[in-house]
Amino acid sequence: MLRGKLCCAYIFINVTGYWIAFNRVLGIGPVNFRLLLNAFQDDLAAAWRAESRELARAGLHPKKIEAFLSQRAKIEPEREVERLAQAQVSVLT
Repeated sequence: MLRGKLCCAYIFINVTGYWIAFNRVLGIGPVNFRLLLNAFQDDLAAAWRAESRELARAGLHPKKIEAFLSQRAKIEPEREVERLAQAQVSVLT
């Protein structure tokens, strides 16, 4: 039973970290986020790691892609969850 709980906790942290990271990127609002979710079949980790060509296929504008790639280099999804936990902040998705 514990193994299942650990697995679910990892998935929550993993998904939540990417969710928060995308929300920290200026220019990735609800419309672009939905484009990414659709293009990457809700796989936020794959969307986060995507190269510019894949982001363009998803429908992102070249300027949004450039901004995303620049900001992505400074944001660590795993660290985002840690920061919230340290601040004792809960996340609603």
